[in-house]
Amino acid sequence: MSRKVFGQNRGGGSNYQRQMGTRAVLVPGSSEADAEAARRTEYKRRKQLEGEALDEKFQFQVWDYKTQGATPRRGWVLNMIPTTVQVTDDSSISCEKSALDLYCFDPDGCNFKATVVYSPYFYVMPAPSNNILYDDPHNANYRNTIISHLQRKYEPMGLQHVEVMYRQDLDMINHLAPTCKGRLMFKLVFFTVQQLMDVRRDIQPIIEKNKARIDTAVHTFQPQHGNTTSSPGDILSSLVDIREYDVSYVNRVCIDLNVRAGTWYTITPTPDHSITLTDSNNTKRAEPSVLAFDLECTKAPLKFPDAAVDEIFMISYMVNGKGFLIISRSVVSEDIDDF
Repeated sequence: MSRKVFGQNRGGGSNYQRQMGTRAVLVPGSSEADAEAARRTEYKRRKQLEGEALDEKFQFQVWDYKTQGATPRRGWVLNMIPTTVQVTDDSSISCEKSALDLYCFDPDGCNFKATVVYSPYFYVMPAPSNNILYDDPHNANYRNTIISHLQRKYEPMGLQHVEVMYRQDLDMINHLAPTCKGRLMFKLVFFTVQQLMDVRRDIQPIIEKNKARIDTAVHTFQPQHGNTTSSPGDILSSLVDIREYDVSYVNRVCIDLNVRAGTWYTITPTPDHSITLTDSNNTKRAEPSVLAFDLECTKAPLKFPDAAVDEIFMISYMVNGKGFLIISRSVVSEDIDDF
């Protein structure tokens, strides 16, 4: 069975990250923030429709629990694109979540698309326990206070939940010691990447201010004594670093779930609108149809091409090992020998 050629370049960079949203209408007299939110939602809706139309054009069948149940299917991952999906939980409440569309084809050469839902996150880190400015961050009361305040402050902005984690910090002097279980961190988990970015923009200035205050106290030998969490405004004053906020969503999912392009998986839809990937195999070669092309255009000496004045005069491309050359006779008048 023949296979359609499908590439990551989808007609422009704006099509790379497709998002989904409901249709929004601007209301006269609404605030500028409401208008911007409505424009963003409408933009995501249009990109979602464009993406679905392109998937249908390339005959990528949706393989999910709603249409296929928990039927497993063997697939070779050839591309992946971040998106968002509407997910309904057990209480019939619908919410938007970040996800990754995996474009695959099966051993028979049929294209299909499966979506893995995964929550983005980043870490915030309190000061070390031996810092005299703060209470012991390993204290349960301290952890509960920080978690409670983070949830109360950022749940309206999309914070899903907060987890207490211990991670190896190479900045720690004793990070190689067998007794060292790592640095205490708070993992902030979100529904969507946009919510992560919104919270990061709010909390990062707070952390930078805390870090600058600690550096000043250490270098001037003027430590501040006392409990810095005595008022609601000081609760987050012990957070001194933010980690992994700049990891792209595609990389995050691939690292955490061990997803790799060019690998065979058994893909099984799950009732939670996601999939499971099992029985990976990256040694058995697949046989996709491959299109490679290159463009040549005119330009001024020692200059980059200018789309306003320069023209394309040569297009070379190869499909499954067979090469072709298209030339403009206005620029190349003589025949070109086979090569």
